[in-house]
Amino acid sequence: MAFRRFSQSMDMLLPDPRALEYGGDLGWLGKIRQAAKARYRDDSLDISDCGDKVRRLIEEAVIADGVQILVKQVSLFSGDFDDKVKALQSNEARASEMEHALRHEIHVRLEEDPAYFQSLRERLEQIIADRKARRIGEVEQLSLLQGLISATRGHARAADNEGMSETGFAIYGLLKGAATSRVSESRPAYGDDHVREVTSAIESAVAPHVAIVDWSKKADVQREMRRQIKRRLPTDLYNHDEQERLAAALIDLLKIRKGR
Repeated sequence: MAFRRFSQSMDMLLPDPRALEYGGDLGWLGKIRQAAKARYRDDSLDISDCGDKVRRLIEEAVIADGVQILVKQVSLFSGDFDDKVKALQSNEARASEMEHALRHEIHVRLEEDPAYFQSLRERLEQIIADRKARRIGEVEQLSLLQGLISATRGHARAADNEGMSETGFAIYGLLKGAATSRVSESRPAYGDDHVREVTSAIESAVAPHVAIVDWSKKADVQREMRRQIKRRLPTDLYNHDEQERLAAALIDLLKIRKGR
């Protein structure tokens, strides 16, 4: 609010010479605001609510200092991201940029493959907790975050390594996670080969249905898809309630990945 009041006052007064002496302060605060918006992916910190004269002053300050990349929100998947991290002046700042970029991308992509991206979220939280508890140092933290960035960028590669489409890989993750949760001493683990077979059967069964225009808005098509999915879930590992839950979860997944 203080920044908004300051910028509104400056916009009213400029180009009055008495306001010019505060131009440096406004430019500095504007750069901080832009950098914070980019770092924390927080659109409420935008300067779009500033007047034209104030926005122009801030933009000129950014250009004059050559910090354009530091005040720009750069996607983790952009080639500029690594350059932005290198341009930061401390390991703490680099770790913060990497952390918040990962949080944003994982949040955005979580519904595309819940099992895969939830596992990345848990790894990120563990890295942060270990650093706060001083179980790891700055250098190790950066190395672990870089590995997590590679994993986030490498979803398609991970699916390809399993010999699956990205959609099939997402289905596989949900099925494998649900099956693993039901393994007990009296029941053998759900083997990966079995999971692959079930995944392939389900992906093949739903393929004709997701090819139907507007299938995600047609209750009868979705009802048949749920029926086809449940028929292919092994009853020795998924009871009736689990079959219902998984069928609904897989329909939601397909709406995200294949909705049309």
